[in-house]
Amino acid sequence: MTNGAPQDQNPFWRFSLALYGHDGVAAACLRLQDQCGLDVNLLLYCGWAAQCGVALNEAQLARLAAQTQAWREEVVYPLRSVRRALKQGVTPVELPDSDALRDAVKQMELKAEFLLQQALWRGFPLAADSGNSDTGGLALANLERYAAHAGVLVIDSLQADIRQVAAAVSVVSVA
Repeated sequence: MTNGAPQDQNPFWRFSLALYGHDGVAAACLRLQDQCGLDVNLLLYCGWAAQCGVALNEAQLARLAAQTQAWREEVVYPLRSVRRALKQGVTPVELPDSDALRDAVKQMELKAEFLLQQALWRGFPLAADSGNSDTGGLALANLERYAAHAGVLVIDSLQADIRQVAAAVSVVSVA
């Protein structure tokens, strides 16, 4: 990425890349996505809000989910579905022959994720609240509130994933 690119100007995107790249966070987010239907971008936004010192309430989470639903369902999910199908192989095209297409779809999916995060960053700006210094605790509360909003019953293994993401929020910093 070049300096001054839209990605560089979006602190939420930079935070998301740092958090997602932290040990175990990607796997935890993907389990929460695949097993519970939680959106990774909204999980990351919950962490971003905590990093900004913001506790998200039910109304904010409902608005976030509603405002991003069409993009997720009409753009992100279809791209993900195509990428996953190509990873397994789709007859009659041999796997090695479809690898370049899969890589291109993966880049499109990443771009779609960036555009969604750009919309979240612009459409739901967070005013930093310096009153809360427990970033990890705030992240845990935001993540649990998001899971509850989505109707997810958080069992022990999923609680471990939520706690892993929340703990990483408290150590990830973006300059």
